[in-house]
Amino acid sequence: MEDKCFVPIEFIRANKHLLDEKKSQTTYKIEYVSKYVEKWLFVMSNIDNVENINFIDCMCNAGIYTDGGKGTAIKVLELFNGFALQHPNKTFNLILNDISPDRLCIITTIINDYVGVKAQNINIVTRNLDVNAFLSDEKFFVQYFNCYPKRSANLVFVDPYNFCTVKISVLEKFLSKAYCELIFNIFTSDFVRNQDKEKMKKFCKEENIFCTTKEAMVLQITSQLKVGYIKYSFAYEFKTITNMELYQIMFFTPNIKGLEKLKEALWDTFNGKEFHRNQARQDAEQMSLFSQDDEKDWRIESHSAVAKELLLAHFPNDNEIEYIAIEEFVIENTMLNENQILEHVLKPLIQNGQVKKLGYVNRSSNYKKDKYIVGVVDNED
Repeated sequence: MEDKCFVPIEFIRANKHLLDEKKSQTTYKIEYVSKYVEKWLFVMSNIDNVENINFIDCMCNAGIYTDGGKGTAIKVLELFNGFALQHPNKTFNLILNDISPDRLCIITTIINDYVGVKAQNINIVTRNLDVNAFLSDEKFFVQYFNCYPKRSANLVFVDPYNFCTVKISVLEKFLSKAYCELIFNIFTSDFVRNQDKEKMKKFCKEENIFCTTKEAMVLQITSQLKVGYIKYSFAYEFKTITNMELYQIMFFTPNIKGLEKLKEALWDTFNGKEFHRNQARQDAEQMSLFSQDDEKDWRIESHSAVAKELLLAHFPNDNEIEYIAIEEFVIENTMLNENQILEHVLKPLIQNGQVKKLGYVNRSSNYKKDKYIVGVVDNED
C-alpha cells in the first residue's frame, strides 16, 4: 500500500517546509478514496451521455508528502491518464484548489515534470482560493457542471485540516444546486476536544449546529447536506491506536450505484472492518495469525446480524416492500455491500419465517424483482 518516492529526493528536501508528514491513517484514507475514484471512473466512463468527468479537489495541498508518497490528487491524475486514453470521446477535468500558492506551485511542478498528462482530453485547472470562496463561485462551476446534470459526472473532495475550516452552510448551498457526489472529511476529534472553546462555539452557532455530542453533530451535518439531488450518505470512522476517533470520511451521492461502489471500495481497503484504527506493530503481528478470508467471513456474519435486526425494526410488517427498498436501507445503514445482502440477510430471514417472499415473479429464484413482507410471518414453504 505504501508508495515509493517518485520524485528526486532533492525536490523533497527543497520543499520540505511546505510538505506534510504522512500519518498512519493518511495512507489508508488515500487508498480508500483512490479505490472509490477508480470504480467511479469505470462506471462514468461507460455511460454514453456523460460528456465531462470532473474530479474537484477543494484543498489539494502539495500533492506529495515528506516521505515521497503521493497525495489524492496525484493518484487521481494517474487514474485519469488510464481512463482518458481508453475513452477519447470524454473530457476529464482535474480541478485543483488550495489557499496556498506555494503548494499549488509544487503540485503543478509534480504534474508537469514527474507525472505528466498522457492524453489530450485531460484538463488540469488550478485555483488559489479559500475553500469556502471556491465552493461559492457559481460562475466557475457552471463551466464544468452541465445544465443537464447527468451529462457531467462530478466528484467533489473536501479534505480540510480541522473542523472549522469548511462552513457547512457553504457546502449545503453548493449541494443544493450541483449534481455531484461529495467526499467530505469531518474532524470529529476537534469537535469533541474543543466544543467548549469560543472558536468552536462561534462556528457551531453560525452553522446552526447546537449539538452537545459528536453523534448528534454528525447526524445534524448529514441532514443539512442531504439537499438538492443528494439521496444517500455513509460515514466511515478513522481512529488512533488508543481508539480515539480522529475523523469521519462522509460520502454523499444522488445515486444508489455510487453507494454500492463506495461499499466495494471500503471492503477492498478495510476488509469489512467497521472503522480503521491505527495499529501498533505488535497488533499488526497478532492480526497476521488470521487469514484475510477468516476475518472477512467473521465480519460478514457480524454485520449481517446487525442488518437483520435493523431491517425487522425499520419496515412495518403489513406493507409490501420491493427488493430495492431493502437493499438501499441495508447499504446505507450497515457495512454490508450489495452482493452480501441476499445470501446473508434476506434469505436467512425468509428461512426463519421473519420475511415472506410474495412470489409475484414467475421464477421463485428471482429475488430482486419480487416483493416482500417484513416481520413475523407464517412460513408456508
